[in-house]
Amino acid sequence: ETEKDALERKRLEESKRKKYEERMIRKAKREKRLDDIEYYLRQGAEVPTAEFVQSMKCLSKEEQLKRWKDGNHSQHCLAFHIESGGCKRDRTCAFLHVEARNSNSFVEGDEVAG
Repeated sequence: ETEKDALERKRLEESKRKKYEERMIRKAKREKRLDDIEYYLRQGAEVPTAEFVQSMKCLSKEEQLKRWKDGNHSQHCLAFHIESGGCKRDRTCAFLHVEARNSNSFVEGDEVAG
């Protein structure tokens, strides 16, 4: 993949994400959640840990989906993390394709001592 292709793909993914965020904000406004217009953007946004993903691999598909949603990861692609070879949809997938974080990974929202 060339640098130009990668840049174009990144632009497309950012565009899709922006449209999604705009839809979710409009939905919150329609439902009169004016005090919390990012309500739907937080639902399922948590990046799963590598340990959580590993624990899911031995479960049935139904149990995997239930735990994925209960774990607040529903914006993330389950197949990307669980299936061997990753998500078959690749660039056309509507879900987030973000690597699982390790328990010691730094997350932008984390506080740093010092």
